[in-house]
Amino acid sequence: MTSEIKLKDQTVRFKQQLFFDGRVKGGFKAIEKCHKTAGFHDAKSMFMVGQSGVGKSTIAKGYSDAFPQIDRGEYTEMEVIYCRLPSDTSLKGLLQYLLKATGCTAATAALSKANSLRAFRSQRNSPFHR
Repeated sequence: MTSEIKLKDQTVRFKQQLFFDGRVKGGFKAIEKCHKTAGFHDAKSMFMVGQSGVGKSTIAKGYSDAFPQIDRGEYTEMEVIYCRLPSDTSLKGLLQYLLKATGCTAATAALSKANSLRAFRSQRNSPFHR
């Protein structure tokens, strides 16, 4: 099965799973247009921002479900990673959320430990204060 047919099948399944009110339909059409104009045959990357209640989570869940995880034996391929980010997330915070969403607990623990040490060093009475 070619990537183009695969994407079309996934798009059809995605459309069937969602109840389309005007806002959700508009969001999905925008995503579909991005796929067509960029020549995407597989999922790439996307950020969605918008006011509360406009359907971002509904669209993201439906899109994520259209690209299921693939068990490759030694690893699991994740074509779509869905994670919710607070509006004030830094680049490091984004990395932490992505690692957590992929189940990479060792890396997230290491980043948390680095954050804890940095916070400890920043206190004036800390022996590690710089």
